Amino acid sequence: MSLINFEKPKITIDEVVHVAQQYSQGHVKKMVYAGGVPNVTFIVEFDSGDPIALRVGNVGYTREAHLKFEVDVLSHLERLNFTWSPHLVPLLDGSGYVGSWRKFPTIAMKAIAGVAGDKVSVTTQLCAEIGKAIGELRLALLQYKGFIPPCEDFWSRSERLLSELQLFSEKNGWDIAPSLVIDAFTAAKESVLTIGYPDELVHSDVWPPNIIVLDGRLNGIIDFDDLAIGPGILDLAASISEFGFDRESDILLEQNVGAIIQGFNRIVEPITHEAGLMILPLIEASYCSWFAGNAIHQASFAESELYYRRLNKLRNSSERERLEKNLRRIIINAT
Repeated sequence: MSLINFEKPKITIDEVVHVAQQYSQGHVKKMVYAGGVPNVTFIVEFDSGDPIALRVGNVGYTREAHLKFEVDVLSHLERLNFTWSPHLVPLLDGSGYVGSWRKFPTIAMKAIAGVAGDKVSVTTQLCAEIGKAIGELRLALLQYKGFIPPCEDFWSRSERLLSELQLFSEKNGWDIAPSLVIDAFTAAKESVLTIGYPDELVHSDVWPPNIIVLDGRLNGIIDFDDLAIGPGILDLAASISEFGFDRESDILLEQNVGAIIQGFNRIVEPITHEAGLMILPLIEASYCSWFAGNAIHQASFAESELYYRRLNKLRNSSERERLEKNLRRIIINAT
């Protein structure tokens, strides 16, 4: 029996239009399903020409306390004039930001113009902009002084997901060894905690679908649903893991990695030796967490295989050593 019980909303076009009217009185001209796991998101365009990103939350997964926490953080980023995060849209009745459809919580944000990062070619310029934005986000989140609900740390949340991997991988028909993923996560966590890097508030889900690109330039970072407390270097490691490797061959794209780090270093003090040692373990930990999350949310194995494949490759000590050396060399050259 799963300890994670959630229900994904199944909502029709007419119902999306009805929900959208909680946030705008304008006539809905167009509605596009934008995906989302475990929540679902729609881009709703009104006659006014001001589209919103409408998210309908998963019951049992998106806790009310977490949603209020996300709203508070996004409000904080808006007050700081942080360039890259979405701006919240309040409910028309003046009751705040969190609405509802049936038993599902809803939230709306001004849609950021552009396309998701997985729909465009990744350039070194875009990587440099991503690194810079992550550095700016880190500094902005360090200034957040609001309430953080319990159980919002990256490690324990990932461990809850991993505890369900065996059950859901079998349910999905995935031919995998769950112990490979769990053992990799345990070793990565031990390695990071041994270094003793301070925990901070992090996005924790920096990957191509959450990067919005307009005319080849970064135009926004979305999906703050997985905000967590974790190692301050986590978002940098996650971006390297997603934009610094070829998705088919897994070859390290050294120019991309160097551009990400240089962009980051323009905003935050250069990466220390200790932080550099954490990059690869945090890449592994992210792979494990994302893979387990995909299993529980019943994503296809085709969407998830990349993480399992790379974790398998990192079991090879010579390949791991070569990657560690290359990452360390790039970090030093980018500093």
